[in-house]
Amino acid sequence: MANNRTYCSLVDFKSNLGITSSADDVAILKTLEGATIAIERYCQRKFSVEYGTKYFTGANRIWFKPDLLSASTVKLDEDGNASFESTVTTSDYVLFPLNEFPKTYMEISDNSNYGTFAYGYKKGVEIVGDWGFGDGESATPYTEQSKTVASMSSTASTQSVVSTNLAVGQTWLIDSEQIYVKDLTASLATIVRSVNGTTATTHVASSTIYVYDYPSDIKNACYQRSARLWLTRDKFLASENIGDYSYVLGRGDPNKRGTTSGWSAKEQELLDPYRKANI
Repeated sequence: MANNRTYCSLVDFKSNLGITSSADDVAILKTLEGATIAIERYCQRKFSVEYGTKYFTGANRIWFKPDLLSASTVKLDEDGNASFESTVTTSDYVLFPLNEFPKTYMEISDNSNYGTFAYGYKKGVEIVGDWGFGDGESATPYTEQSKTVASMSSTASTQSVVSTNLAVGQTWLIDSEQIYVKDLTASLATIVRSVNGTTATTHVASSTIYVYDYPSDIKNACYQRSARLWLTRDKFLASENIGDYSYVLGRGDPNKRGTTSGWSAKEQELLDPYRKANI
């Protein structure tokens, strides 16, 4: 399955490296997408926003993996019959941490109608919401950037846009649908519809295009890893002799600093504060 997200846009990557040709755009985008997957594995969390349903074991405190930005509904299966018959209102629970995002766990509120979250049932809690990493202050980490030029059907794979501030590799939010940009030429975007758990729908002309804002350290780490792999692509998994010595450029250990295709010390310095503790 294709990875329809990247934490560094194609235009930023090419600008930083001084690349003006479009000949390698497809290969570069794949490199950026691969670096994004590697970052998620290293940090044990996604920095995109995914809409969907998650299930949790009933308990007094529910720890979230992945992170939670906002909950649409919270339901409990209090008798273990695989039917989530009890809808928990927002006044029945408290999301923590209190004053920042993402939320990492929830507890029963002081005046709740429930004593626990279906304690003892292995699949006792159902939560529908937006899952992902926020910017610390907002549950909607998108920035308004542009408008659609024309209306968009639910099956369209291209879309005319005002290209200012829009770029290949971005994830757009239009109404409730997330859209991934695979190409952008002369204000015509080639797009992947209904990504991150959202549903493709119709959009009227002049619909607002919001662009997801990733944390600056994550964008920087994606760029640095991608640039390192791109610039050394001809030597990847190759051997080289220097006088009486030889070495092999291999995959390396991703948990050790400075390995060839694991993580550089600078990349780990950027990513370590974002690593999610095991729950």
